[in-house]
Amino acid sequence: MSSDTDISQYLNVFLEETKEHLQMFTQALIDLEEADAERAAEALNKAFRAAHTIKGMAASMDFKNMEQLCHSTEDLMDELRSGSRSVTPEIIDLLLVCSTKLEELTSSIEETGSDDIDISSVILELRSFMAEEKEEEKEEEEGKAEAEAVQKEKITVQKEYDKIEKEVREGRKTYEIKVSLDKSCEFRAARSFLALHNLAEIGEIVKTVPSQDDIEKEKFEFEFEVILATDANEDAVKKALAAVADIEKVDISEGKEEVRPEAGARVAEEEKEVSKSKEVKRKDKGKEKEDALKSVRISIDKLDTVVNFVGELVISKGRLIQIGKEHEIEELSSTMAVVERTISDLQYEVTQMKMIPVENVFNRFPKLVRDLYRAQGKEVEFITEGKEIELDRTVLDEIVDPVVHLLRNSVDHGIELPEERERKGKSRKGRIKLVAQRETGHVTISVEDDGKGLDPDKLKEKAVKRGLKSAEEASKLTDEDAFKLIFMSGFSTAEKTTEVSGRGVGMGVVKTKVEALGGLVDIQSKMDMGTKITLKLPLTTAIIQALLVDVSDKIYAIPLTNVNEIISVFKDDIETIHEAKVTILRGSILPLVMLESIFGLFANPGNGNGGNGNGGNGNGGNGNGNRKHKDKFVVVIVERSEGRIGLVVDAALEEQEIVVKPPDERFKDVTGVGGFTILGDGGVIPILDVSTLTLA
Repeated sequence: MSSDTDISQYLNVFLEETKEHLQMFTQALIDLEEADAERAAEALNKAFRAAHTIKGMAASMDFKNMEQLCHSTEDLMDELRSGSRSVTPEIIDLLLVCSTKLEELTSSIEETGSDDIDISSVILELRSFMAEEKEEEKEEEEGKAEAEAVQKEKITVQKEYDKIEKEVREGRKTYEIKVSLDKSCEFRAARSFLALHNLAEIGEIVKTVPSQDDIEKEKFEFEFEVILATDANEDAVKKALAAVADIEKVDISEGKEEVRPEAGARVAEEEKEVSKSKEVKRKDKGKEKEDALKSVRISIDKLDTVVNFVGELVISKGRLIQIGKEHEIEELSSTMAVVERTISDLQYEVTQMKMIPVENVFNRFPKLVRDLYRAQGKEVEFITEGKEIELDRTVLDEIVDPVVHLLRNSVDHGIELPEERERKGKSRKGRIKLVAQRETGHVTISVEDDGKGLDPDKLKEKAVKRGLKSAEEASKLTDEDAFKLIFMSGFSTAEKTTEVSGRGVGMGVVKTKVEALGGLVDIQSKMDMGTKITLKLPLTTAIIQALLVDVSDKIYAIPLTNVNEIISVFKDDIETIHEAKVTILRGSILPLVMLESIFGLFANPGNGNGGNGNGGNGNGGNGNGNRKHKDKFVVVIVERSEGRIGLVVDAALEEQEIVVKPPDERFKDVTGVGGFTILGDGGVIPILDVSTLTLA
């Protein structure tokens, strides 16, 4: 197997782990800026560890640019850790520039397999910033560090000498071992680590040259030396090393150090502590290894394939249950009771496998918000809540852009400049909250700010000015309806176009994306108090709960997340306003959608039951069940971003779990149809897309 193949095997793992540590690095920097002294130290150490880990992984994969940038970033953070520099917004800015460049390097590696991106400007900026330190202070620190290093080396040498002496006195042999790796070895650190691990299994490593830390960081060429104290013979030592690949040569000689009787006593107590520490570490490593074996990484594509298979099982389950009932096959029915439970459990577990915490997305946003408000001279406290809430990975990926746009709007349009906030009696620092909440059958994600809020009169004025509404239409809009104008294509509240917003396309895209997932968008706002925009999202889009309805003897499915309530409406209570059907519900106008007209369906006269046995039972005036003569209708009230509407159907049949199949090319542009599902009897029925249904 070639070295290229070896590296490629680990590339996906490297990318996933690098992205995770980059998120930790960025979040720690954001926390560092706002933290008190105690929490600042914790945040700084967390950021340093993340950068150090990325550096180590980059070095092992031979991504030199990423390794170099992480190393330079560590240098600056070292000064913060030592106390020679204080944390300032300018330092956080610079470290976040490094974070952004590391993200670019990661994207380049993911797309091209290389980190060949120019990092010279960032490195120069880091070095220039650090060079501002006074020369004499630097020399003083270097002198102090050198003295400490010398003293540390003296102590280390003495301990090594005493350890060898102790081992000899106790009758153990010491071997001086020189290990030479093959010159073509691509993983020197990994091979050396395995060699040291195997030697530690049969004895105690007294010393290595270079140090074990340098060996793990690959700071050596192709040779290293080990002094090993052991009860094993030379053949056992050779066997331990022979198990490691890429070792070209091993030279072993028995140690000949002189013994000083008084040496061992000095460190006897210390040796006990070291031994205990090693035992604890050995147990911890064993536990970590055991825990690691309990989990594996699975690609999203493979999970999607399994979800599709489970979907087919759900369809087949429904069919078999129906066959058992129709043909009264007792054995099949009793067996299916067990199979149904098993498939339901399988479906739940597979669905859970695709669920990940929203934290994976939320962690990207603090840096985005900070960059925006600092660029505009604003002050903002950014709060996130509910990061532990889980969503289907597919849904989570699709909401990134909508949430980004909502956050940009809050900073750009919502939060005022500090001076303006003070004039209004507010604190200089605005507040933006990003909150995820789990509710029955769905999750809501909201972006709320305490800024200027939406002015309904100005929204109406802009809609008229842009030709989106006539003056008469605008004057009749309620405040809630005026808020929804921002979803219209070409509408914007910005006074001028900026890099952040103002082109009149953003909120429309937010609405479209959320509704494509089967969700909806809600807006609440008060002048000078702020705005809250909520995205209501399904937990998953593959298998959903739906309400089955009968329309002119045909069955349709309505996603249950959209259903608000089901009511009955008498024919005399339906009115026509501007060619649209409406009714009055609890003092408010409810627009109605006559589904049989939308889909061109009409009842079969003379069938005696009107297709549903629920109101068209033969006594509707002429006994033929014709829907034109029905006195009462069933109305399913559904929620959508523009507000509630009522879907007029013949009957609400039952709630059922359905598998969502996307529409093929022939039905992609059909208004009101968002997909299809297959029922237990094998029938294919449409799933309604309530967001695109038009009033008729």
